[in-house]
Amino acid sequence: STKMIKIREYVYNKLRGTDIFLNHSEFGVKLRDSYPSIESASASSGPKWSYQEGTRWVVYDLSDQDGVERAFQSYSKGSGSRTASFTFRGNRYTLDFSTKTQCNDRTRFKRRIRRLEPNSSDQVELSITG
Repeated sequence: STKMIKIREYVYNKLRGTDIFLNHSEFGVKLRDSYPSIESASASSGPKWSYQEGTRWVVYDLSDQDGVERAFQSYSKGSGSRTASFTFRGNRYTLDFSTKTQCNDRTRFKRRIRRLEPNSSDQVELSITG
């Protein structure tokens, strides 16, 4: 039905971190985040890295996840630096694993970063009313 298609589109886009708005009352849907985040629906089963944008968490592109995770693993084993530089979406950033931040190298704007294990309780909850 149209209702289920719209709900699936909303959940899919929410999991991908894409901004999309759904008139909840129009479809009789009640949506609630169990934690203010947006996680990736990628095929990767490893930890997910994301950055905070306002009140939501945005997952790094799948193509960037491995590089960030490798740098973090080196840092956590004591063989790598606490910082790593990456280019995401056309901007150069320095990630600091000790302060859990990313800094835009040009603007110096900092955001929080986090690493979630695949079995994290962080999830999107959906319930249908009516």
